[in-house]
Amino acid sequence: MNWQLIDNNEMERIHVREMHRDFPPGELKGVDVMERLRADGCYWPYACYDEAGRLLAYAFLCGLPGEPNVLLDYYAVLPAVRCRGLGAELLARLRGVCAGRWQGILIEAEDPAEAPDEGLAIRRLGFYTRAGARMLKWESRVFGVHYRLFCLPCAEKDAPAAEDDALVGSLARLYHEMVPGPLYGPNVAFWRADAQRPAFG
Repeated sequence: MNWQLIDNNEMERIHVREMHRDFPPGELKGVDVMERLRADGCYWPYACYDEAGRLLAYAFLCGLPGEPNVLLDYYAVLPAVRCRGLGAELLARLRGVCAGRWQGILIEAEDPAEAPDEGLAIRRLGFYTRAGARMLKWESRVFGVHYRLFCLPCAEKDAPAAEDDALVGSLARLYHEMVPGPLYGPNVAFWRADAQRPAFG
């Protein structure tokens, strides 16, 4: 039960069979975008299988070459094996996979106040907090979805934690790469949680 880096064919299979169920359309990238980012050295799709080769979970990571942190673009455990504590165990194993390559995993979790399912959004915040992720003092809105931001450290236990501003700067640079220039300004924004939220049309 270990994470494996998968090829584009398996990534597309998971995109078609699993991701359309697990994520709302507004949050789901096209597989062509994922493949382009991967060709640019910015995307790492992982999947976890059991001993019989059955898919248990998938985690797609996105980041810029040279950046010390990587974004958890998508993470889901398959419905058949949910509610067994597997999500936390596999996230911890993914953290181990990332250690040595990245200092931290950046996480976006939908803000409960605006989520379609407030209870589910609250549980997700609790899940990431219990997994050891630290909530940043920044929030974001990406194509209409309001996120709370976290960082799950992967570096050595005693390594100094990155400043929130540096982590969000890393995430903003990544979005500049993923989102074409004219679309970035109207659709991607970051602000400090203690500041007035920006207005959106």
